Amino acid sequence: MDKQTFLETLRSARAAWDAQMEATLDHPSAGLKDLIAHVAWYEREMTAVVEGRALAGSDLWALPTDARNAAIQAELQAANATRTLAEVCAEAGADYARLVAALEDLPATAFGDAAHFAGMPPDWAPWEMLAENTILHYAQHRDDLA
Repeated sequence: MDKQTFLETLRSARAAWDAQMEATLDHPSAGLKDLIAHVAWYEREMTAVVEGRALAGSDLWALPTDARNAAIQAELQAANATRTLAEVCAEAGADYARLVAALEDLPATAFGDAAHFAGMPPDWAPWEMLAENTILHYAQHRDDLA
């Protein structure tokens, strides 16, 4: 996937996520704050990869997905216990904006070439890793917002 298509797809997927989230804010569930923070955690991790041009991030990546998500949830629940839903939403919006800015600054060739990222296996397509943790992640959790 080329840079322009990735960014367009990202913006579209995020708009669908945001629309569903907005609809849910009128009758938020107990876990809404944690869900929004969970998605934002993955965005922050991808931002760090893009800004650092390196496959690096939290030690939680070494865990299997379910264990990683459980650890993330525990971490986020503790961090967000005293924060309001509005504060979490504002931070998530800022995290997304930073991700988009980082992606816009990324050279177009980097979306398909792992050599642009230190430590990334050469057979990986960076856009796929980014999509799994953003575009596909939004879609995966959109129904959880209902």
